[in-house]
Amino acid sequence: MKKEFICPYCKRAVGWREVTPVRGHYAACFDENGVFFEAAYSDGMNYYYKSTTYECLKCNRNIKGAVLRYKKEQGND
Repeated sequence: MKKEFICPYCKRAVGWREVTPVRGHYAACFDENGVFFEAAYSDGMNYYYKSTTYECLKCNRNIKGAVLRYKKEQGND
């Protein structure tokens, strides 16, 4: 059984939001009435994993170090 992740700031068992900056193209298609019907991302998108941040869902603080330690402990690379 996995242990719960505890935020180092708010001291609660919460999840986190992983934010990875992306550079590429996003295309949204609309019909003649202006109604959205399709979206696509380009195949050549660049993901900047070194710039990925992790934010607590409760207190919205940056908890990157704590999340990386937690993932390493749990064996989730």
